[in-house]
Amino acid sequence: MLGLFGEIDDVLAQTAHSGVMYVLYVIGGVAMGALFDGRMTQDVDIVTAEIPPQVVEAAAEVARRHNIAANWINNQAAAFVEADLPPSAFDPIYEGRCLLVRGASPRILLALKLMSGRGRDIADIVELADVTGYHSRDALVSLCDEVFAETESYRFERDWIEAVCSDIGRLMSSRRAGVDIAGPVAELAAEYEGETSLSG
Repeated sequence: MLGLFGEIDDVLAQTAHSGVMYVLYVIGGVAMGALFDGRMTQDVDIVTAEIPPQVVEAAAEVARRHNIAANWINNQAAAFVEADLPPSAFDPIYEGRCLLVRGASPRILLALKLMSGRGRDIADIVELADVTGYHSRDALVSLCDEVFAETESYRFERDWIEAVCSDIGRLMSSRRAGVDIAGPVAELAAEYEGETSLSG
């Protein structure tokens, strides 16, 4: 993915005025891949409502070169992120001459995945909880309170979030005790499969 960002940067550099820097704020697979080597993703989830048209055009040109989807950089996920995330919530992933890509920090990724409540995110939630040190139910709930307290849907989601955090807290407790939680993680993911929340 970093190679593709480099190609976009090359395209932008051909026409951009000196000193112009286009900034992308990303979540999802790209941000996870920056934390955990080997993660693969086919698209880039932008969290802002708008993507600079110059970047969209450059991404489409790179897509044609590699025969990938023209909208491989998109902001479809932005509609599901109500939280007002400041630039400080993102860490640099790629920096070129005209393109800067910043990925959501581990704690923000953890909060977003807890809010999603999707079965496919359970394994990621466990890994992010481990990396960030948010091991207990109370710590996880406090994180979500901090990130999402001002959002409209969180008031209706909080009971659900508390339940998810309780489940993850139990898994983390077992993991810290030296228990292999691969089986319980898979079971919880299967239990959550098909469940939906207002955040998608």
